[in-house]
Amino acid sequence: MARLQKPIVLINQPMGDTLAAAVEDPTVAIGHRQSNILFQIFQTGWDWKVEELVEFLPKPRQEGLSGWGIAFCPWTGNYLPGDLTDMLSNILQRRFGVIPLEHSVPLEDIPIEYRTDKWWRDRRLRPKPEALKPDWKKPKRVRHCRILSGDKWGGQQIYGFRNKGLNVILTDCINTDRVRNSGLRRFEGRPPHMCKVMFDFMEYPNAMLAYLPWVREYGIRKFEAGKPVGEQDPASIVPIHYCPWCGTRLPTSLRPKWETELASRGLSPNSPDIPEDLMSELWWRGPDPIILPKTGEIVCGP
Repeated sequence: MARLQKPIVLINQPMGDTLAAAVEDPTVAIGHRQSNILFQIFQTGWDWKVEELVEFLPKPRQEGLSGWGIAFCPWTGNYLPGDLTDMLSNILQRRFGVIPLEHSVPLEDIPIEYRTDKWWRDRRLRPKPEALKPDWKKPKRVRHCRILSGDKWGGQQIYGFRNKGLNVILTDCINTDRVRNSGLRRFEGRPPHMCKVMFDFMEYPNAMLAYLPWVREYGIRKFEAGKPVGEQDPASIVPIHYCPWCGTRLPTSLRPKWETELASRGLSPNSPDIPEDLMSELWWRGPDPIILPKTGEIVCGP
């Protein structure tokens, strides 16, 4: 199934092969809008299927489909061009009385040249990457970040939270079986990299960015066609190498070493009886530290 819009070739440099392939692939939860040069990682609904994601993609406003814009290519670390959302909105509102981000605006009300890259190419616009603008500040690093089960925190939390130096993203977020055993589930661990924007994004249960602690991999979610998001495999990802928001190089994947360790025990990645320590970060990182419940202080584990 092909996307209905071709991605652009970036103005200052060609789009990397992996980014281009991911944008073209409707099963990968990353998108690109021609009309405003916006690259984003999606947030999806529980019942959405891949076919519904593709249906939304050609629309300049992508109604019903939200996501977070990214500043860096997740595979090369190169700057991505700044998006033209504000300029496009101002032009459409001033000239045609159309507010493109309103869901009630019919697609036909938006002139065809403003649904593609024609309008900004004709004007020879060269949007400056967000990360190169004078007012851009690199997102701060979030320390002592944990991904933990909501059961351990009383189930009262809807999203992640910060408390006394401890920053927590919940695996099941709303603490219901519907999320805990679904394609929206996260895996417990201590991500080695977490900037503020990544943390804020991953707090949402429907943010399609994952961290797999047993192989120390970050990745954009990849779907199987025909299944709603809630029934997808939460470990199915396209691994990334750079933080999409701060550009930091992510730690090298431990998947080759993990597979070697499995083989040494007579197992494979598809074995149904992989020991618990090999399906967590325990095999490469050691025991979890202890978090003191009253103060949130982190001390070394046994």
